[in-house]
Amino acid sequence: MQQVDPIRTLQAKYADAKPMSYDPSPTRMEYRAQRLWLSPFFRALVRKGIPAFAIAFFGLQYFMDSGNRQSINTAMMTAAQTVQNRPEYMISSIDIHGASAELAVELEAELKVDFPASTYDIDLDAVRADLEDLPGVDAAVLRVKPGGALDVTVTEVPAVALWRTMDGLKMLSGDGVELRSVTARRDYPDLPLIAGDGAQNLVPEALELFAEATPIQGALRGMVRVGERRWDLILAGDQRISLPEKDPSVALKQILILAQTKDLLARHITVVDYRNPRRPTIRLASGATESVQNTTPASQTGTSQ
Repeated sequence: MQQVDPIRTLQAKYADAKPMSYDPSPTRMEYRAQRLWLSPFFRALVRKGIPAFAIAFFGLQYFMDSGNRQSINTAMMTAAQTVQNRPEYMISSIDIHGASAELAVELEAELKVDFPASTYDIDLDAVRADLEDLPGVDAAVLRVKPGGALDVTVTEVPAVALWRTMDGLKMLSGDGVELRSVTARRDYPDLPLIAGDGAQNLVPEALELFAEATPIQGALRGMVRVGERRWDLILAGDQRISLPEKDPSVALKQILILAQTKDLLARHITVVDYRNPRRPTIRLASGATESVQNTTPASQTGTSQ
């Protein structure tokens, strides 16, 4: 029996069949998909929009849980505290420069910083503003030095006078601003002393009179503002010079000329009243009149022993 070859059978069957033609053009759906992908908006939506939406969606789902939010906050605070409390960020001391001992005490009290403290917990600009609000501080510069020290360099407002009030002695600046209280007058012998209501408002005029009174500085104890209108100079030996309300410097110059030429202040005089420069008067000390009367006859007769 003759065997049949299946391959030859198929070849003979399709020998007369026409070959199939191949069309390389895309289908309509493929064409539309390609055109859509060429759109910049669609590419941005696929590459960025969809991932961003997915991240936002799942992130929102995660943060809607209060426990997750609390754990994240705790982790962030722990990390921040770990960094802030590192030794290189800690301040353990304070160095103050340019201030007197009394002002340095005020500065330390104003700082109100418990050491050690982190630099992240201290607002240096706010601290500087607080220090410059002090009457005795003109300017302040703060910086953190290596080694954990807060360096405070201040420009102190100079004190020019002492003002005696009912509450004690006050140190004044050139503008009459109260800088601080003073315990004893002897601690500041170089500062002129003024007293009386309104004296603090006329510090420049008082300093001018003190400068004019240089020839009697050794005897000058201070100046008193009387009635908020004029000055009295207080000298050693309970002597007083009453100056006029207007042009007190001119009147003082005239008095000093009399003191140098006529030894006016060396006599038994308690008050030199120059309130009216046209009619100056003097007041003798008690017993001075009798002393003069007792010595006058002898000097007139010229008798001698």
